[in-house]
Amino acid sequence: MMFGLTTETTNQTAMMFGLTTETTNQTTMMLGLTTETTNQTTMIFSLTTETTNQIIMMFGLTTETTNQTTRMFGLATETANHTTRMFGLATETTNQITMIFGLTTETTNQITMMFGLTTETTNQITMVFGLTTETTNQTAMLFGLTTGTTNQTTRMFGLTTEITNQTTTMFGLTTDITNQTTMMFFLTTLITNQSTKMFGLTTDITNQTTMMFGLTTETTKQPTMMVGLTTETTNQTTMIFSLTTETTNQKIKMFGLTTETTNLTTMMFGLATETTNQITMMFGLTIETTNQIIMMFGLTTETTNQTAMMFGLTTETTNQTTMMLGLTTETTNQIIMMFSLTTETTNQTTTMFGVTIDITNQTTRMFGLTTDITNQTTMMFGIKTESTNQKIRMIGLTTEITNQTTTMFGVTIDIANQTTRMFGLTTDITDQTAMMFFLTT
Repeated sequence: MMFGLTTETTNQTAMMFGLTTETTNQTTMMLGLTTETTNQTTMIFSLTTETTNQIIMMFGLTTETTNQTTRMFGLATETANHTTRMFGLATETTNQITMIFGLTTETTNQITMMFGLTTETTNQITMVFGLTTETTNQTAMLFGLTTGTTNQTTRMFGLTTEITNQTTTMFGLTTDITNQTTMMFFLTTLITNQSTKMFGLTTDITNQTTMMFGLTTETTKQPTMMVGLTTETTNQTTMIFSLTTETTNQKIKMFGLTTETTNLTTMMFGLATETTNQITMMFGLTIETTNQIIMMFGLTTETTNQTAMMFGLTTETTNQTTMMLGLTTETTNQIIMMFSLTTETTNQTTTMFGVTIDITNQTTRMFGLTTDITNQTTMMFGIKTESTNQKIRMIGLTTEITNQTTTMFGVTIDIANQTTRMFGLTTDITDQTAMMFFLTT
């Protein structure tokens, strides 16, 4: 329990700031969050999550869905498959549509709007801050940027990217790839087909995915996240704001960043993205997944089917677990940390800003972070992570676990299976426990 937190769980449950977590498998609550789920549901900031499969609510958000629907800030999401509303956004779509900040998105397949942005496209179009993007396949605009391409081209702040397949250079950034890679102000867009990133926007899709200002929308079906929202899908992974998205072979360098990968690894301003399939990191965030996990500004969205997170929103599914702002949600397989979070994977290794990653399989370092692990360990901001399987340290955090442990902000987590400490919190549990703000559980 933490600050009046009450944690009850059959397997894993974490509470934070008056959070109440009750779950059959995994549930996490934060800041008066209440999480109840049959499988996995997480609530944050007085969030209320009710779902048959996956539903997440935030800031008085109400999410009701047959498959997957997410509401945020009085957002109302109604969809036959997937629809998300945000900040009085109204999203109506046959397949997938997302709205943000009075954004209006109408599309036959996928369209996303942000900050009065209007995006109309036959396949994929993304707009940001009065940006207008029109393309036959994929085009992204940013701050008066205009990108027009038959395949993929992106312009940013006087940046001009022309590629046969996909290459983007920004602010002295140079991206050369065999297939497709795009970088923009820490933006990195990789795609199997088409992906676009814009000022923290990242859009990748097997079909169609759009990201905007911490917005990440990806889908095999279609999840959408906005403003720290992150939507991942079976294959796609997107990063935003120092996000880095890598692909099968591509390597990307940015501001002294160097990305080397056997499969996919990308680094960007302390951004490290690695994955066996797809992994994305953001602002010291690291997202790992056996399938797909995405983190964004404390946003983490993972799902076996579809789950969306927003502003301290954490949505976990059958395997996945997500951590946010001193939030730590771990699960049998996946674990995700945010805000100096580090997620490692089976093969990838990433180094960033004097970060050095040495691993047998995967290790990631960030901002003087040092990660040494047998399987996966990640360090961030003077964080030191040592683990047999997975350990994560953040801001002087120390995490030691047999399976999964996460430490954040002077938090120390020691567990047999999963334990999380946050803000001087100390959590010791046999299965799963989370502490926050000098809380002791």
